[in-house]
Amino acid sequence: MRHDLGKARLLAESVRFSGDQVRQSAFSDPSQTREFANLNYQNGLRISTETTPRAASQLDIVFGRLDIPSSVVEAFVFPSSDIVADCFSGSASECVIRFSSQLIERLEGDEFCFVAGHEIGHFLLEHGLSGEKQGELSPGYFMRLRSQEISADRLGLIACGSLESAMQALMKTVSGLSDYHLKFDVGTFIAQLKRSSAKVQEEQWSTSHPSLVFRSRALLWFSMSEHFIGDSSKYPIGCLDDVDRHITRDLERFVDGPVRRRMEQARKDLSIWTAVMDIVDAGSFTRQDQGKFAEMFGEDTLRQLKQFLSSLGKDEIEEVVCGKLQMARENLQEMIPAGFANELETIRQRITEKLH
Repeated sequence: MRHDLGKARLLAESVRFSGDQVRQSAFSDPSQTREFANLNYQNGLRISTETTPRAASQLDIVFGRLDIPSSVVEAFVFPSSDIVADCFSGSASECVIRFSSQLIERLEGDEFCFVAGHEIGHFLLEHGLSGEKQGELSPGYFMRLRSQEISADRLGLIACGSLESAMQALMKTVSGLSDYHLKFDVGTFIAQLKRSSAKVQEEQWSTSHPSLVFRSRALLWFSMSEHFIGDSSKYPIGCLDDVDRHITRDLERFVDGPVRRRMEQARKDLSIWTAVMDIVDAGSFTRQDQGKFAEMFGEDTLRQLKQFLSSLGKDEIEEVVCGKLQMARENLQEMIPAGFANELETIRQRITEKLH
């Protein structure tokens, strides 16, 4: 049976973070979703009005706010002392979401709605269907996972309808504390991030989630946009561009600056050696060509290239440049295996437009 997810998916796409690039679904296997649901029927408690009326009522609120039919979501509770939730889907037509017992115990009302909306957001944005192998463990893969969390948080905020409740959910999750012990001072909570700004390490590229403190800051940016506070039926195209630029700068500063710089250098290196290979193939490097090259890569790079080429014999230039180009290709492909083909085509088009 097919369900109408059109409105829900349009809403989800309208808030997708720019760093969360749209990817074509690589596979669809509804049987995987059913198998996972069956496993939870045997080992968890299905959320329903009969057994968990409060959670069921809150989920109905989320379904309404996200325009998603309740019939496409199976929800369960599983025993755990951690405050966690997850979403699983083998197709774009239905999903299974799970909440730990500690999450149900700790989060109240709209706080729970935030987490439920976040998990359903992953389903609506088809984050689990890219088909990319987790074993690749590339920097680009983990950067995409972190961006997906930012997108899903936006659906969570829409689902709960309250920035305060969303922030409280995040503070409870990061601390494990209840209302009794917490004073919800969002400013002080987010200010923690600045204390870590000098400690961004290269190793952070392999984390799948930004810190909850960072996510709170990103959510605050989104909450101030017309997209959240305005009429949801009149979201203008590009209205989140400024918000996304702020968040991208924060990602560079607090989360993945080192790996982003390495990735940008890898793109630049591939662009340079692609251009040099074109020059070698053409068999000449005229003043006009040199001017175009300098316009793209700078006078210093042009000077270094000329020195490099002059140090080689005519019979070895092509072999050496081919080797440099291959190394640059392999370096970038290792960092962004799933997106490498598109990146390579973009670089090729840019070089063709600028140098020819």
